[in-house]
Amino acid sequence: MTAIKKARQPRNADKENKEAIIQKMNTAENHEQNNYQEKLRQPAWQKKRLEIFARDNCRCTNCGSINKELQIHYIDYLKNFKPWQYPDDMLTTLCSSCHLMEKSRSKAEDYLLQAFEITGFFAGDLLKVATLLHNKHFADRFKIILRRDGA
Repeated sequence: MTAIKKARQPRNADKENKEAIIQKMNTAENHEQNNYQEKLRQPAWQKKRLEIFARDNCRCTNCGSINKELQIHYIDYLKNFKPWQYPDDMLTTLCSSCHLMEKSRSKAEDYLLQAFEITGFFAGDLLKVATLLHNKHFADRFKIILRRDGA
């Protein structure tokens, strides 16, 4: 039996291929970002954004600030939805500081789950907590307690 040897490309070719792939990915990301920025300039989004600010009394729904730059936060992302197509209850007003903190949400969620585990909570306990939080009245009261006095 004869072994078929693959023609080996020079290392520079591998590096050039990687660089070309990275360039294409960056170009696609930039295009997507530019497209998103264009959507945010649309009158339909500007109208929706102002409606959400008005609904939230032009204050951060997390810390209550009125003195910082306010931004609209998507509570969850919906695939194939334009920004102005989101239901109002999936948008909220956050100050720039709270919005920045929200971007590290997955780290905070990991920390929370670790705290539950370390303190002896079981999966059933987590399901009960989740069920309670799905009750809007309970969730609203819980948020007030958490946010009271900077707690």
